[in-house]
Amino acid sequence: MSGDPVIAAVLDLFAADDGGLPEICLHGLSGPEVEDIYQILRQKTRFLVGSPVFRHRLERCDKPLDSVPNAARLVVQGEADPFHFLCRGITVDGVPLPDLGVFVLDNAVALDYERGPAWEAPQVAGLFRLLRELFARIARPRVSYDADNGRDESDRFTRTLRMFCDWHSSALGSSLGR
Repeated sequence: MSGDPVIAAVLDLFAADDGGLPEICLHGLSGPEVEDIYQILRQKTRFLVGSPVFRHRLERCDKPLDSVPNAARLVVQGEADPFHFLCRGITVDGVPLPDLGVFVLDNAVALDYERGPAWEAPQVAGLFRLLRELFARIARPRVSYDADNGRDESDRFTRTLRMFCDWHSSALGSSLGR
C-alpha cells in the first residue's frame, strides 16, 4: 500500500512529527447516526486509554463511559455534555491504527490523531477504510478536516478521501464536504 499515489498525496498530513492533533469531523449527523458511529468505534476499540468519563447533566456528576449502554445517546438527548475519549488497538483489515481520539457531540463525531512516525501509508489507508465504513452508516456523510498546522488542508484531505473511497457513488460523492 506504500506505493498508493492517493495515500501519498496526504501522507504529510499524518507523518510530520510536529505534535499536532488534526481533526476529522463527521458532521450534520442525526441522533441515531451519532449513536451508531459511537457504537461502531467502541466495538472496534480494544482498549480505552485512561478512565474516560462523561458529564451527566441531570445528575450533575461525572460518570464512567461504560456505566451506561451508550453514552452518545445521552449526549444526543441533551442529558450529557459532549465528551472525548482515546481509543487504542483499532485494527482495520489487519492493519493496526495508532491511537485515535473520539469527540462525541449531539450532531457530529470527530476523530483526532497525533501526527508522527506511527502513521505510514498502511495506517492512513486503514483509517480511510474505517471512515468509508462509517460513511456507509450515514445518510448524508459530510466531513471536514482541521490540519492543526495553521494551513487550510480540508479541501486536499477531502478530495483525497473521495478518491480513495471511489466517490463516484451518488450516495457519498455529492454530499461529502463542508
